[in-house]
Amino acid sequence: MTFAFVPRRMRATTAAAYLDVSEQTFLDRVKAGTYPAGIRDGGVRVWLRDDLDAMIDRQFGVAAGGAAGGAANDRDRDADPFAARFAKAG
Repeated sequence: MTFAFVPRRMRATTAAAYLDVSEQTFLDRVKAGTYPAGIRDGGVRVWLRDDLDAMIDRQFGVAAGGAAGGAANDRDRDADPFAARFAKAG
């Protein structure tokens, strides 16, 4: 399945593709506690994109709202036309 956007909630197949791992690797890492457990929604388990992003941020030492890299990250944020708008919203 192809999306024009990344869905906010995903089943295991989509979550695995989002993290660029096989579905089996994704499920193994969920079982090991490396990846978020997801939540049950009716008869299926789903993962929130925000939870997966937060896990990636922790894994790579990314500060909230930015990328690893310090001053370079500040320059990237300054070049982002949406960054100022989102910063004011908080």
